[in-house]
Amino acid sequence: MHNPERTYATCAKVSMGQGLLLLRTWKQGTDTYNLKKMDLRPWGALTHKKRDRHRPRFHKDRVQTRSSMETNRTHGPWAIPPCAEQEALQTDWVGKPGALFGLALKTALLTILTLGLYRFWMRTQLRRWYWSCVRPGGDPLEYTGTPQEKLLGFLWAITILVIYIGFVNLLLLFVSFSLFSAPWVAYLITAAGVVPVWFYAQYRAHRYMLARTRWRGIRFGLEPGAWGYAWVAIKLWTLTLLTLGYWWPHKTFWLEKYKADRTYFGTAKMEQAGNPTALYEGFRHILFSSLLIIFLLVVMWAGAITDENLWLFSLCLIALTSWFFWGIGYYSVFAQRYMASHKSVAGVKLLSTQRPARIIGIYVKGYLLVSLILGAVAGGLIAAFISNLENADITGEKLVEWISFLQTMEVLMILISGFIYFLIFLAVSVLWHVFVLLPIWQHKAETLSLHKVAGLTDIRQRSRDEMEEAEGFAEALGLGGSL
Repeated sequence: MHNPERTYATCAKVSMGQGLLLLRTWKQGTDTYNLKKMDLRPWGALTHKKRDRHRPRFHKDRVQTRSSMETNRTHGPWAIPPCAEQEALQTDWVGKPGALFGLALKTALLTILTLGLYRFWMRTQLRRWYWSCVRPGGDPLEYTGTPQEKLLGFLWAITILVIYIGFVNLLLLFVSFSLFSAPWVAYLITAAGVVPVWFYAQYRAHRYMLARTRWRGIRFGLEPGAWGYAWVAIKLWTLTLLTLGYWWPHKTFWLEKYKADRTYFGTAKMEQAGNPTALYEGFRHILFSSLLIIFLLVVMWAGAITDENLWLFSLCLIALTSWFFWGIGYYSVFAQRYMASHKSVAGVKLLSTQRPARIIGIYVKGYLLVSLILGAVAGGLIAAFISNLENADITGEKLVEWISFLQTMEVLMILISGFIYFLIFLAVSVLWHVFVLLPIWQHKAETLSLHKVAGLTDIRQRSRDEMEEAEGFAEALGLGGSL
C-alpha cells in the first residue's frame, strides 16, 4: 500500500498534442518527483523502439508480486495517481479510417496470395489495431495473441475433428440407419452430433481472446468450462425452439451470465447481475411483428385475400417483415447494452449507452455504400469490356468463335473465375472494415464508461493461460472469422 506519510501536492493529466503529460508532484521527506511524459498513440502509429519502451513490463510466464504490482501502479507508464481516485472513466476511440483501410487492404491481399494461409496473421494484426484504439480512461487495450499459436491450434483442432467426425459420426450414422427407415432422420442425428462441438468451440474462442487481452498491463481471463457451456447452450436452445422463440431473452441472459461469471480481470472476478425478464422490453418488436405476420398468413390461408386487396396484403407483409428485421437489430443492441451495464468487477461498474438506432443505421449505410462501390466498379469493368469488344470489331461470327474458344479453355476460365472471386472477397473485406466495423467499434467504445473505479487499485496480475490450441476449433468450424 502507499506510504501514509506521503503527501501529494498536485495530480493532473494534461493532453498536449499526440502525447500525454502526467504531472505528478509529491513530497516525501526531501525527495521531489515531477513530470513524466508518455506517448499513448496506437501501437501501430509508434516505431518499434517507442512501442517497446512504453509497453508494460510484464513477463508472460511470471506472476508479479504485490510489491512489484504496487510499484508499477504508482511509477510505471500505466500509473494511477492515488490522489486522483476518479469516480468514472470514459472510453476514448482514436482509430482513423485511413490507417484501417491500408492495414485491411494489405492483410487481405496477402491472404489471397497465400491462398488463405495468411488469415491467421491478418486477424492478429487487425485485432491489435482495434484493441489499441479502445482506451478506457485514456489507456489502450492490448492484444497479445500470435498468429503462430493460431495456426498450430488450427492444425491440432483439424486432427481432432477428423477423428471425431470419422468415428463418432459414422457410428451415429450406422445406429440411425439401423433404427430408423427414413434416411433424413439418420442424417439429422448425425448433424446433431456436431452441435456440442460447435458450442464448445465458441467458448474456447472467447476464452482465448480474453486470455490474450490486457488493460493497464493486467490480463483478462476465463475459467475452463467449455463442455458445461455447450450443455447449457443445448438446453436453452431446445427451450427456445420449443417455445417458438419466446424463450430467446432467457437464452441470451443465461448464456452471457455463464461466461461473465467465469471472467476475471487480473485477480478480480466479474459478476453479471440483472434479470432475463428485463430483456423482453427490447424483444417486444420481434414478438409483436412476428405475431402479426402469423396473423396475415392465417388470413391468407383462410382465403380472405382477393385480387382487389392483394396489394394491401403485400404492402402490410413487407412492412411487418421490415419491422421484424429491424426488431432483431434493436434487440441485439438492447441486450448488449443491458448486459454490459449490469456487469461489475471489484466494485467497478460498467455502463453502456449505445443506441440501437445508431448501430442499425451504421449497418444500413455500410451495406449501401459497399453495394454502391462494388456495383460502380463492376459496371465500369463491364462497360470497358464491351467498349473494347466494339473497338476490336469482335461481333457476329467472330464473337461466336471467340466464345467457343473460351469454352475449350476450361482451366483458364476456372482460374479467371477464382481470381474474380478473390477480388470480390478482397474488396468486401476491406470496405466492410472501413464502413461498418470501424463505426460500430467507435460508437460502442465511446458509449462505454467505468464507474466507482477505486477498486482497480486492489487488482493484481493473474497467471498466463497458455491455451495451446488457441482458437483452433473455432477456425476449423468456421467460427473464427469475427474479431
